[in-house]
Amino acid sequence: MTASYVMAAVLTGLAAGTLVWLPPLHPAQLWSIPWALACDLYVLKLLPYRTLSVGTAALACGASVAFVAGAVAGAQIRRAPFRQSLERKNPGLHLLRTAAVLCLGLTALFLFAFVAQAATRYGIRAALISTVAVRDAVGAGEFAATIKYVYAALAATALCAIVAAEEPGGSAVRWRFATLLAIASIYFSTGRGTLVVAMIVALVAYVLARARRLSRAQFIGGCVGVAVLALLIFVVGGRLIGKTYANNPSIQAVPSAFRDHPGLRVLALPYEYASAPIPALDVQVHASTAWGRTHGCAALSEACRVLHKFGLPLEGASRIRPFTTDPLPWNTYTALDIPLLDGGYVLAIPIVGLCGLLMGWLWALASRRSFLAICAYAILAPAAATSYGSFSFTAPHLIGAVLVAFAGLALARLLRRILRHEPIPMGELR
Repeated sequence: MTASYVMAAVLTGLAAGTLVWLPPLHPAQLWSIPWALACDLYVLKLLPYRTLSVGTAALACGASVAFVAGAVAGAQIRRAPFRQSLERKNPGLHLLRTAAVLCLGLTALFLFAFVAQAATRYGIRAALISTVAVRDAVGAGEFAATIKYVYAALAATALCAIVAAEEPGGSAVRWRFATLLAIASIYFSTGRGTLVVAMIVALVAYVLARARRLSRAQFIGGCVGVAVLALLIFVVGGRLIGKTYANNPSIQAVPSAFRDHPGLRVLALPYEYASAPIPALDVQVHASTAWGRTHGCAALSEACRVLHKFGLPLEGASRIRPFTTDPLPWNTYTALDIPLLDGGYVLAIPIVGLCGLLMGWLWALASRRSFLAICAYAILAPAAATSYGSFSFTAPHLIGAVLVAFAGLALARLLRRILRHEPIPMGELR
C-alpha cells in the first residue's frame, strides 16, 4: 500500500505543479491531472483492487515526469523557417468554413451509411439504441468502412469549434450548434468514451482559437465541468445501453463499498472506468519483458499490417487487449500499455517522453495561433487527457481525424482557386 500512496502523492504534486507554473491547456496538465485523479481514486479502494508493486508505482511516476519534461522541452523548440512556413500557410476563416462544411457533409454521408447498415442487419431500434449486438459487431469489424464516420466527425468538431471562436456575433452561434451536432453524431458509434473525446476536442480547439486567453480559474472550472459531463455521459449512456451495476455480475460478486451502500451503485461503473487501468497496469508490468515483444508494431499496428502484406516479417498487434482475470476483469492498461509492449520497461519511459515532446511542440505552434496546429493539437489532446486509461497517441480515429481535417483544408483551398480561376501550383495537385 505504501507504494500506492507514494505514487498518488507524487502524481498529485506533479499535477499541482503544472497548474501553478504552466499556462492552461498545456499538454503537461492534460496528462498529469487525469493521472493524479485516477490514482487518487484507486487508493480509495472502493473496489477490491490488487496492491501495486514498487516497480509499477516507480514506472508510472517516471513516465509522468518524462511526459511533463518532454512537453516542457517540446514547447521550447524554435525553428524560425518552419514557423514562418506555417504562418504563410495558415488558412483564413473562409477556408476554415469551407473545410468545416466539407467535413460535416462527409460525417453525414458516412453516418447515414453506418446507421442504414446497422438497421439492415439488426433492426432500426438496435441501430439507434446501440444494443449489445451492434456494439459487438462494431468490435468485430463488421462496419469497418462506415464506422470511420467518426474520423470525419472529430475533424468537423475541431474545425467547427475553431470557426465558432473566430466568427463574430450571431454567426458564432450557428457554428457552435454545428460543433454540437458533430459531437452528438458520435453517439451512434457505440463508444461513450468517444463522446468525451469529441467534447475535449471541441473545448481545446475553441479556447486556443479565440483571441481571449483562458485564466487559471477558468481552466480549473472547465476541468470540473468536463469531469461532471463525462460522469453524466457514462451514467446516462450506461443506462441506455445496459451497462450498469445491476447488469455487471463481476462487480456484484466482490465485496465493495458499492455492495455495502446501494446509494453509491450508480457510480460503480464510472469509478471502475476511472481507476481500474491502474491495477491492470500492475498486471501488465509483471508480464512485461526488458525490451518488449512488439518492437513498434503495437504503436504502429496498422502500418505493420500493411508492411506484412508486402512480405516484411512484421505483425501488427491488436489494439483490443485481453482482459485481466477474475474477480475484476479489465482490458485497458493506461498509456504505458503500448510503450511496455514495444519497448519493455527499459524503453517505456523514453517512449512516453517522446510523446510529451511531440505534444509540447504542437502546443507551442498552437499557442502562436497556427490554425493547422490548433486543429492537430485539439484532436490529439484527448490522447493526453485519457492517458490514465489507454495509449491513444497513434489511435486510428485520432490520426485519421487529423488527416481528414487537413484534407478538408487542402480541398477547400483547391476549390477556392478553381472558383476564382486562379492558377494551381503543381505542389497542390500531387
